[in-house]
Amino acid sequence: MNFEVRELRAEDVPRITETYGGAAWHGGAKKWDQRLVEHAHGQRLVLLVVDGTDVLGYGSLLWVSGHAPFREAHIPEINDLVVAERCRNQGVATKLIHALEERARAARCPKIGVGVGLFKEYGAAQRLYVHLGYVPDGKGMASGGLPVAAGDKVLVDDDLVLWLVKELDASAKQ
Repeated sequence: MNFEVRELRAEDVPRITETYGGAAWHGGAKKWDQRLVEHAHGQRLVLLVVDGTDVLGYGSLLWVSGHAPFREAHIPEINDLVVAERCRNQGVATKLIHALEERARAARCPKIGVGVGLFKEYGAAQRLYVHLGYVPDGKGMASGGLPVAAGDKVLVDDDLVLWLVKELDASAKQ
């Protein structure tokens, strides 16, 4: 597969919204128009993995994380990273994650973070992040952005996550 990673452009929005990427591929034109605005204003870096005009995956880097411990420590957050089902296990996510890490390094961020879901459908993502050097941030699970404490009852859904971090060594190229 021959693909490139590049920044989101206005002309990409219709292609993204028309792509069938599977159950995790979400968002209509309204979401992507908003992402384009956030990207243009420097709040969010949005990268696409493309093969010609075919969109294979997308992901973003929130420069100011919604996760309070990341926000307070100035750790940018990988957010909403999705690869079309037909393109999985072909290096697309790895290339996208490395590109996001490079952008964070270029911005002199010492760390980068991500929240990963805890149920079975996130198994491949969990393994990939660990393989790429991400480790739990030590603060435990969160649900809906709030810490989960012993004895709490929470819904096991996409909002139940474990937050992971990775040290970004500016001298190391991956």
